Amino acid sequence: MKAKGFDDLAEFTIDAERDGRFAAQEAVRRVAQASARELRRLARQNFGAEWRVWDAGSLSKSIRVKRIAPGHYRVDSKAIYVKGRTDEVNLLWVFDQAPVVRSGRKKGVSIPIKGRAPIARNGRRYAWPSEAEAMGWDLSFAPIRGKDAVLILGRRNSREDPVPLYIWKPSVKMPKRFDLDALHTKHAATLDEVWGRNVDSRQLRRAARDIRKGA
Repeated sequence: MKAKGFDDLAEFTIDAERDGRFAAQEAVRRVAQASARELRRLARQNFGAEWRVWDAGSLSKSIRVKRIAPGHYRVDSKAIYVKGRTDEVNLLWVFDQAPVVRSGRKKGVSIPIKGRAPIARNGRRYAWPSEAEAMGWDLSFAPIRGKDAVLILGRRNSREDPVPLYIWKPSVKMPKRFDLDALHTKHAATLDEVWGRNVDSRQLRRAARDIRKGA
């Protein structure tokens, strides 16, 4: 014969352990989602008028929360630059680490001049020089005196004067637009608080169900 009090205590302990386990997994998911929301906001805010250079709207939409395993989530981006068969670069990493970009094959990098370079056919960013040529622009080069850079000039027909469209440089230091470690650390600090709210919410729902069953 089992004592009623001990049965209730065992059931309470099991329920409390289950609440804590599921609340912990839910807390991690919610904290990851909070990090992703702030990262999307920063992607829209930090680029400002340069959205045509980096297509910041698409970068913001590419940020996602990916479930790796129960209670394990990762905030990353689907915005990946693919070169060849093996080289892949995540754009979030680029704007977090701010590396120096070099082009080995072309020996340089072309930077669109804001407001001057033609817009790509998709309307979301500036066209690169090869795309501009395909769109009918006649491109030429003009060295900049005393600078390790070259202006790429362009015109749409022979009657127009060439205008600067791009700056060609051997390498470019990417701007740092994110601090992912600081962002994730800030939201991780709220994990205990979110976990506590989740536990309380689950216990309140269970108490409400018990009351309905007893009614």
